Amino acid sequence: MICQNFASIIRKKAYIHPDKVGVVESHTGKEYTFLDMSKRHNKLARAMMKMGIKKYDTIMCIPRNTIEYLDIYHAAAMIGAIMIPVNYRLSPAELIRIAGNAEPKALFFDNKFATTAKVVAESKTTVKDFVVFGQERYDWGINYNQLLTDNSDEELPIEGDSEDIILLMYTAGSSGMPKGVPLKHRNFFFKSQDIIVEMGITKEDTILTVLPLFHIGGNMLYTQATMHAAAKLVLQAQFDAEETFKLIQQHKITATFLLPAHMKMMIQVHDWEKKYKLNSLRFVGSGGEPVPDRVFAAFAEYKFPIFNSYGLTETTGEMIFNRPEYAHLKPANCIGKPCTCRDAKIVDSNGKELSPGQVGEIVVSGPTVVDGYWNNPEATAKAFKDGWLYTGDKGMTDEEGYFYFLGRVDDMIVSGGENIFPAEIEEAILANPKVADVAIVGIPDEKWGQIIKAIIVPKEGEKLTNEEVLESVTKRLASFKKPRIIEFVSELPKGPTGKLDRRLIKQKYSSPES
Repeated sequence: MICQNFASIIRKKAYIHPDKVGVVESHTGKEYTFLDMSKRHNKLARAMMKMGIKKYDTIMCIPRNTIEYLDIYHAAAMIGAIMIPVNYRLSPAELIRIAGNAEPKALFFDNKFATTAKVVAESKTTVKDFVVFGQERYDWGINYNQLLTDNSDEELPIEGDSEDIILLMYTAGSSGMPKGVPLKHRNFFFKSQDIIVEMGITKEDTILTVLPLFHIGGNMLYTQATMHAAAKLVLQAQFDAEETFKLIQQHKITATFLLPAHMKMMIQVHDWEKKYKLNSLRFVGSGGEPVPDRVFAAFAEYKFPIFNSYGLTETTGEMIFNRPEYAHLKPANCIGKPCTCRDAKIVDSNGKELSPGQVGEIVVSGPTVVDGYWNNPEATAKAFKDGWLYTGDKGMTDEEGYFYFLGRVDDMIVSGGENIFPAEIEEAILANPKVADVAIVGIPDEKWGQIIKAIIVPKEGEKLTNEEVLESVTKRLASFKKPRIIEFVSELPKGPTGKLDRRLIKQKYSSPES
């Protein structure tokens, strides 16, 4: 069904709302109507075809949150090509490995990442054309703006069908090569529909995208749904806490998705309460980890709901989430109920569904769940069974059917026979106003199997003692959940979206003396 292809959807928006502003680039101030965007997509699709890119071919992109990313996505969708957005923090060696697996014909890149792109250009890969965004020109690359100038905006037939792959996203693997996740037009269409219906997004909304577009969160929270609903999308090129406040106030943002890490940084901005007004916000989505109580308290006067959610790249983003109107009724680690078109359950190690209150693995199914991994039958067989995706995440439900995220199976600490999840200890420690950030890891111990270690970043200018940390935990949790080792650091490793990089944290701190 071509109608599930977002190139078709934007073309239809250009027909219905030609003069309505669909996208604003915050760093340039440029506005693009739906007709502007549709014309750009036609031009770039023609340019891609002249470069020899055809249906089912792959192209790689190293973007920031700019109009070019949206152009490439929709132009690829138009001709049936597959786009591979990659994290600009990856090393050239990592990009070359991904290129070896996906075999792209072209690499599109933001000029800020020209040094990395040039290393790829000098390597032996399948990439034949290198296209740079903006005015910059290189003798080894093609200028993006020139491609648009040189091609007609006359409409092309749309090739990508609902069951065709549009994005190939690589997720970090526990070891070796990252896994490629092939996402179809159908996955994005149903996810977008869910967000519009569940969140009540209309063409009157103005929504801010903060998460990076190379991440599934940047695409779906809430970029695609915003355009689908003919609302206005404001792109923040890269997250900056004070700039986010400015954009919310300047553009009268009605909704956005912010990680807890983002909000923790925002409420540390000096005098933000006096400088910025957030009255326009209807809701703020969040996920990845529980939102600390101090974040709720900081924004309490505005009365907009901040609600948690749960999802993976393999599920096209959030799969389970708290609805805005119910967000205040449940604790921070509650991730809500499944989306309308999705199912989820908690199972034991044999795949048997568990009763409320019992801890097991979260498994999910539905039209936004991918069919498997790219060229990786072993990983596919392990994770996809009988129509269900086994997430590797621990959770449980309550009597009302709400789901609770307890952490990755790999993150669980077993101490003295007790199963302990880092998230609840981190939440307890974050209740201390002197704490900026914290990570909990398990340390091997001969007597107990594992003991708990807390790695803590104090707020700037604050002095924090072990006793104060332990007091925060004992007020809220059982004594066996107290950290035995506490280490204070200036910062913690984080991934591209601002979430804690738990894999790197384990490598760096999983010893009594790190």
